Amino acid sequence: MSEEETLSKTERRRIAKAAKKQRQKALLQKADDLKKERKAKYREARTQVNSAPSDQFCFGCRCMGHLLKDCKKQGASSNSICFNCGSTEHILRSCPEKIENGGASYCTCFVCGQQGHLSSKCPQNSNGVYPRGGSCLRC
Repeated sequence: MSEEETLSKTERRRIAKAAKKQRQKALLQKADDLKKERKAKYREARTQVNSAPSDQFCFGCRCMGHLLKDCKKQGASSNSICFNCGSTEHILRSCPEKIENGGASYCTCFVCGQQGHLSSKCPQNSNGVYPRGGSCLRC
């Protein structure tokens, strides 16, 4: 007698179910790997398209060719400071104090580098809100 004949019907079903489950797991793993590979290719293609140096504009030094995050002229960033009261415990949105000066007392201007105003309100900014001049196309 063969091994298959010695197993009961329920044991054969259990083995068949386990084998089917393994095949499904393998298929899901393969599909997941393909999905990750596709995402990586898409991400790479998107970054190559978006990172053309000629189209990049730095809001830190107002020069073409790089972004603010890559700016060598930009000093320490103030990502975690409240622009209203200067606290590092919270940000402007959750400041408990009354907002004064438009909430820009502790922010640093991209144009002149001084503290206390935004680049849109900077007296040295001849282009207004937009780095290349112009206005909003929606309003």
